[in-house]
Amino acid sequence: MVTDPFTGFGAEALGGVDYSLFIGLAVSGIAYLLLARTLDLTAERRLVAAEGVLDMHGLTPDETPAPDRSTAADKDAGPDS
Repeated sequence: MVTDPFTGFGAEALGGVDYSLFIGLAVSGIAYLLLARTLDLTAERRLVAAEGVLDMHGLTPDETPAPDRSTAADKDAGPDS
């Protein structure tokens, strides 16, 4: 695929290598860190509690589900064993 008309001076200086993935990850990560600092977690938890989403799963906003510690043998055995 020929992309010479769309290759900028920076890419030409770097030998035509596309570094946009790495630059994009760094820029989006920094933007997220800067923008998420002002997130009001208390208000978010109140909203979740008001919507009742966690009630469907038997959880409260401060509770997290316990990790599944069963082994593959437990899952293969089934409920009858």
